[in-house]
Amino acid sequence: MEASTKSFCLPSSLKASILLVDDEPMVLKMLQTFLESQQYRVFCAPGGQQALSIIEQQGQTIDLLITDIRMPDMNGIHLLEAVRQLLPALPVLLMTGYTDFDLVVDGLKQHAFDLLFKPIDFEQLNWCISKALAFQMTQRLEQQYRIRLEEQVANQTRLLCNQLEELQEAQRKAAEVDELKREFLSLISHEFRTPLNGIM
Repeated sequence: MEASTKSFCLPSSLKASILLVDDEPMVLKMLQTFLESQQYRVFCAPGGQQALSIIEQQGQTIDLLITDIRMPDMNGIHLLEAVRQLLPALPVLLMTGYTDFDLVVDGLKQHAFDLLFKPIDFEQLNWCISKALAFQMTQRLEQQYRIRLEEQVANQTRLLCNQLEELQEAQRKAAEVDELKREFLSLISHEFRTPLNGIM
C-alpha cells in the first residue's frame, strides 16, 4: 500500500480542491482536518443541495468530490447524478457505513471513481484521492491537448481555404486573360484578312 501511495502522490504545492459532503458533523470535521493536514483545499457541505450550490459557485476549481451515500436531503447517488450534468469529468468518491449494495451499483453506473467504507481508513483515503487527482490531471491534459489540436486543425483548414480561394481567383483571372488573347487574335486575324482579300 505504501508503494502505491507514493506512486500516485501529487506535489502539495498543487493544493487541489476537494468538496467533502457528509451529514454527520463529526465525520465531516474529522475528514476536513485530515485533508487540510495533507495540504488540500477543502470545501465542506452537510448535504447534497449545499454541495450543488458550492459546485455552481466554484465550478472548475473543484478537483474532487467525496460524498457520503446516505444523506437525508439528497443521497450521494442523486448528488452524483446532478454533478454529472454540471461537471461530467469530475471524479467522485463515495463513502458508506452500510451495506448499500443497490446504491453502490447505482453509483458505479454513474461512473463513481471509487468506494470507501466507514470508518474511513486514512491511508486508503489518501491513496484513493491521489489516484483520483492523477486521473483528473490526465483528463485535463487530454482535454487541453484536444482543444489545441482542434485549434490547429481549424487554423490549417482556414489557411487551406484561403489558399484554395486564391488559387481559384488566379485560375479565373488566367481564364479571362486567355479569353482576351483569343478575342485579340481573332480580331487581328480578321483585320489582316480584309485588306488582303481586297488586294487580291
